[in-house]
Formats: sequence, structure tokens, C-alpha cells
Amino acid sequence: MTIESQRLQELLHKHLRPRVKEIDELGRYPGDFLRLLGEEGFYSQSPSDNLKLIRDVATVCVSTAFVVWCQTAAISFVSNGTSDELKQELLSSLLTGEVLGGTGISNAMKFYAGLEELKLVGEKTPTGYCLHGTLPFVSNLAPHSWFAVVFRTEDNQRAIALVPTDLEGVNLKEANGFLGLNGTATYSCQFQNVHLSQKYVVSEQADELIAKIRPGFLLTQVGLALGVTRASLDSMNNLQDKQNAVNQFLKVQPTSLENRLQRLTDLVEQLSDRSAIATVSFREVVEARLESAYLAMDAAQAEMLHAGAAGYVAGSHTSRRLRESLFLAVVTPAVKQLEKMLKSLS
Repeated sequence: MTIESQRLQELLHKHLRPRVKEIDELGRYPGDFLRLLGEEGFYSQSPSDNLKLIRDVATVCVSTAFVVWCQTAAISFVSNGTSDELKQELLSSLLTGEVLGGTGISNAMKFYAGLEELKLVGEKTPTGYCLHGTLPFVSNLAPHSWFAVVFRTEDNQRAIALVPTDLEGVNLKEANGFLGLNGTATYSCQFQNVHLSQKYVVSEQADELIAKIRPGFLLTQVGLALGVTRASLDSMNNLQDKQNAVNQFLKVQPTSLENRLQRLTDLVEQLSDRSAIATVSFREVVEARLESAYLAMDAAQAEMLHAGAAGYVAGSHTSRRLRESLFLAVVTPAVKQLEKMLKSLS
């Protein structure tokens, strides 16, 4: 274990594990932990490094790992965009956790998959754009944070911008009541005559930028599944000798899931290597993201069978991981969207 990995484990043990129940059950947003990760230098511009960070956090709490993923996605937009002003004024603050960042491109990802129309429209002004529309779900929106959006321009092109949450005309309404992941600072965002400065525009060629960053966007999401799968497997291994080893009679055993996890881990680490990310096969990326969702659900369900009644108790780690795994099936891109994408890539 490297010094950096050991330090991360110390932070997870001291600052996150004791708070998992309040994050999961009370919807407490772990913003201070996100800032701590930035202060300690864990955020990166490398998809490979961010994948491993998200994976390790997800072994403890997928809600926290998801907002870490949001932070790294915001970093990716700024670092790969064409706005030198944003790079100079915002990038370092996102990397250090001084500024927290969300990603409001769920709608855009569905647009590029042919599932929805873009919900934001931008009218050109002398100083930038005037934005109108509503995004139903944007996560990791702390006060004074920023989030990425994709909007349609008057000439039917697409652009990407980073928007500050306190910009006049941006109205936020908290979204909660989900089966899990209520502690992710998720909001509905309504734009009413929002005057966006040109310097906040990441790129006026959104189609090209999305194509460039989408592999890293999906691969870092896989870290969520790797982490929760690892946690489920560790739980199952600890239950092997319980009740006279009766779990040996279950059809799904940890060994088969361990093999799937190792193969997937090896693949996504190879795909997310920073030198290969620009030329990676997008079909392989989609297949990996899809397999990760199925693996997480299989592992969490198997853990429930191994845990038995103790896992079925509300508030148990086993029941939390089952809910967390189901999130990976519905978060954009959802399993059904990924299956559709694979058909179009065949």
C-alpha cells in the first residue's frame, strides 16, 4: 500500500465511517469531507487516479463516492474545455476542494443517446448567453458551488458552461425522498433569464467536448460499483463460518463474484489510463459500465442472502449496499440507456 493509499484509508476510517448512517439515513451532505479530500490532494485531472479514489470511498459510502465523482466530473469539464479564464480562476480551487462542483449533464447524456431533447436554451447576448429551462436533478450543489450544463443555442448547436449556484435567476429546489443517496445535495435547477458571462462557457462545441470526455465520465462512474462490490464481498467472506457454515449451500459464492470483480477492475484500470483515454474503444467503455452495474447488484443481492435476517434489518450495512447498488442501475446512464447504446454501437 502506498503512502497516499494509506493516508486515504486513515481519512475514511476517521472522518467518513462514523458518519455513514447519518449520510444515508438522515440525508446529511458530506461537504466537509469533500473539502478535506481536496486539501489532502486527492482530486486529479487523471481519470485513472479519480477512478481509484471513487472506488475506495465507495467501499465505505456510495453517497459520498457519488459526490466525489461529481467533483471529478466538474474538474474534467474545466480541464478539457477551451476557457482559459475558467482554468485560471476555477480549476485549482476545484482540485483543492475550496470550490465544490456538480454535473448537470444528465439531460445532455440522454440527449446524445437519443432519449430526450435538451432542456436548456441559450440566447446569445453581447456578453454571453441568457439561459432558460429546468434541469430536474443536479447533485453536489453546496452553497457557492459550480455545476456543468449543456444548452442548445439559437442556431441549434450545443454549448457547455460552468454555472455558479448563486448566479441571479438560478433557482434551486432540493430533491429528496429517494430510496438511497439522499445526502448528495441534489436539486432541481430552474433557469429564469440567467445571464451567463462568456467566460463561463467551457466550449461552444459541446458535441466534440462530450465525445472527448465521455469515456472518462463513464469509467470513473465504474469506481462506484467496484467499491460497493468490494464491500459486499468482504461482508460475505466474514459470514462464511456463521451458523455452521450454512452459506456454503447458496448457489452464488464470493469466489465467482471475486473473479468478475478482478476482471472488471483490470479492464477499467487499463481503459482509464491517461495515455489511452483519447483512443479507447467507446464500446468497451459502455460494456464495462454496464457490467459494473450488474455486478454490483448481483453482489449486493448475494450479500443479503448470506447475511439472512440480520441483513434485512433496516439500517444494516447490507440493506444500505442493496439500495446503493440499485442506484447504479438508474443513475445516468441507466442500465436501459446503456443497453440501447450498445445496440447502436454494434
